[in-house]
Amino acid sequence: MYIPNLSELPPSPLGNVGWPWTEETPQLPKVMPDGSPWPRVSIVTPSYNQAQFLEETIRSVLLQGYPDLEYFVMDGGSTDGSVEIIQKYTPWLTGWVSEEDKGQSNAINKGFARATGRIFAWLNSDDLYMPYAIGLVAEYFAKHPEVDMVYGDINRSDENGNHIRQFESLDYNFKDLLSSRLVIPQPATFFSRRCFEAVGGLDRNLFHAMDFDLWVKIGLQFTICHLKTILAQFRVHTNAKSVAQGYTVGPELLKTLDWVFANPDLPPEIHVVRDEIYSGALMVAGVGYYASLHLSQAQASFLRAIRLHPPQIWQSDVLTLLLRTFLGRRGLYLLRTLKKKLKFG
Repeated sequence: MYIPNLSELPPSPLGNVGWPWTEETPQLPKVMPDGSPWPRVSIVTPSYNQAQFLEETIRSVLLQGYPDLEYFVMDGGSTDGSVEIIQKYTPWLTGWVSEEDKGQSNAINKGFARATGRIFAWLNSDDLYMPYAIGLVAEYFAKHPEVDMVYGDINRSDENGNHIRQFESLDYNFKDLLSSRLVIPQPATFFSRRCFEAVGGLDRNLFHAMDFDLWVKIGLQFTICHLKTILAQFRVHTNAKSVAQGYTVGPELLKTLDWVFANPDLPPEIHVVRDEIYSGALMVAGVGYYASLHLSQAQASFLRAIRLHPPQIWQSDVLTLLLRTFLGRRGLYLLRTLKKKLKFG
């Protein structure tokens, strides 16, 4: 695929400045510092009716300045102007489609089925790569051939791209991943072709926790490492699946855990902490229910989590969430007021 310079791409819409509108990553050398060729990297962007974000996502991939890149945009038949945006960038895409699919997992799998790279990643159509992200990851893989998956950190932004906060992930630990203590940020994650194919790709029956399911299946067989640098920007907005349909995440996490604990190759030390792991997933489910205003389901999920693993209640923010769920915001305010009176009165 031909890698464009900023001057070759369509001009940015009026008023858009900075990365990736008026800034680019300088073109990397044709070969790596040791003289070997860069590994081919294949990126897939699944997209459906997110025209307001899609162009920025595409530019953040194309302007990486990476010498051996494949880029596929898999659109699910958008009707909001997304296709017109994709067509603007067709000369620099390896391939694209706009057709009805069976969900995000299906679209991503279809993209990777066309890919020839050694390193895979998908970038959703409302997220961005940061400058130098692909080059940093490719160089890490080249220096650590024993590693099959790498994840970095992310910046969170609002709908308009304004910075909210930086999210620094924890170093990799399989138990922490299963218990949801370790959150691997999907936009900042890259994995080898061989491990993706070995675990059968994404489960097309999962629509919200397909990334967690994939990380777990890779973690059972392959080496995963944390690259402590910001690789991507995750956009938080009301139409994002993780916000609008957050209540569906928990049940899919539990489905993956059921599969894990039925696996005969699961290490014995993981079986010992089964209740703690399920408790973590139930807490995530509760948060999703709470954010989606399914309060009775949130309460039930939180109570199940605490019954399975009582120390869970002392984890960061858990007690506050419980009080909000059972007492409401006004009840939480009254409780805090009472505590202050008892302390100072």
